[in-house]
Amino acid sequence: MIRQAEHLIAAALRETGALRVSLMAVTEGRIVGHIAASKAGVGDSVCDWCMLDPVAVRPDVQGQ
Repeated sequence: MIRQAEHLIAAALRETGALRVSLMAVTEGRIVGHIAASKAGVGDSVCDWCMLDPVAVRPDVQGQ
């Protein structure tokens, strides 16, 4: 069984203040995808750039 954890990652990023961007893809009035960008760091230092993660797309629209 595949366990989906993207929503948990996004919630944790939001709670810690690390989430910089959160975008939703909407088709015909329903949310079909989500992507988030959070601040990135290397070791103990925080950089001035972001990483894209998590990415989530409803299974019924993947590959379109």
